[in-house]
Amino acid sequence: MSILTIIIAALITTIVWFVAGAVVYMNPPVAKVFKKYQKHPSMKSWGTQGKYLWNTFLIAGLIPNILIAIVFIILAPISWVTFALILFAVRIVPRGCDMYMQTSYPNKLLVIEMVNGLILSFVTAYMLSLFI
Repeated sequence: MSILTIIIAALITTIVWFVAGAVVYMNPPVAKVFKKYQKHPSMKSWGTQGKYLWNTFLIAGLIPNILIAIVFIILAPISWVTFALILFAVRIVPRGCDMYMQTSYPNKLLVIEMVNGLILSFVTAYMLSLFI
């Protein structure tokens, strides 16, 4: 598998992940919870929405998805469902536990992060399975 194929697969996966993330984070019930905590001291202010969106796409999406695509190739043949559960176990759960123990991030938001992280782990694994 060429590096170009990996980057293209990761790019397409990131675009779908980004759209799915918008759906799970910006739907009215979840957006309402986040709005309630927007002034909480643990919440970072990005200044402009464009800067936040670009950083989310690049730092939280594309760069990790390139690395995740490489791991998916290394673990082949593995089912995308199993890979999604591995992603959740090694990427989302430790981060959630760490945030719970070491930050003042609101517990309601942590629950949302965990559920959405599980959903987006499945989106990522499924998309990669289509290309790799």
